[in-house]
Amino acid sequence: MLFNSYGFLLFVPYMAFIPVYLLIFTIIIGYYAGIFIGNGAFLPQRPAAALRATLLSHQSRIREYERRAGVLMIPGGRLRT
Repeated sequence: MLFNSYGFLLFVPYMAFIPVYLLIFTIIIGYYAGIFIGNGAFLPQRPAAALRATLLSHQSRIREYERRAGVLMIPGGRLRT
């Protein structure tokens, strides 16, 4: 009965345009995201300093694990007792 109704016939063209709307929306979002990423909006202000701070914090955390366990971590993930 739905397929014989005029309401369904009016709804079919709108269904056909849904992928077009999604494509346009994706292009617009991608365009603005590209502008923000290109300007470095999502990067730290000083990438080298931020990376160095991250590495130092990981290094101190590893040293703390070594001290607690009484072992030395060798690069490569092995443990030396």
